[in-house]
Amino acid sequence: MYKGKDSLGLAVISKQTSKILGKVTDIICSANLDRLEGLLVTDKNSNEVKQCLPSQISSLGRDAILVEEDNLLTYTDMEEVVLLSKLRGIHLVDGDGNEIGELVDILFELPCQICGLEVSEGFIGDLLSGRQTISKDAVKKIGEDCILVDS
Repeated sequence: MYKGKDSLGLAVISKQTSKILGKVTDIICSANLDRLEGLLVTDKNSNEVKQCLPSQISSLGRDAILVEEDNLLTYTDMEEVVLLSKLRGIHLVDGDGNEIGELVDILFELPCQICGLEVSEGFIGDLLSGRQTISKDAVKKIGEDCILVDS
């Protein structure tokens, strides 16, 4: 299982040509947070933003992400997706109206399955009890201001 934030800043390397295609700058998630739709990759030379699809990833390591080919897609903003950077800091509220904490990360497995959400209760709460992991199945509704989850 991988954390989204651990992928940020990693180099994307083509196995075909051994060229560094760019660095991961964001994670693209489906609007209902059930699928990883790709990685935003900023080209190292032109600063052009590209999209690396999950099917293109052959391995995700500690230091780099290897892809099969050079041809990453040009990223176009779509309504059906949401960027992890836009979700970070959003509050999670349960069905009883109690705030659980803030979203800090996603947990995923390749090729494209989001498994859960990492939630922070604040600095002191994180120190005392650690961060919570909420199953993606508990997510009921994702809004601009908060994410509603099961109690």
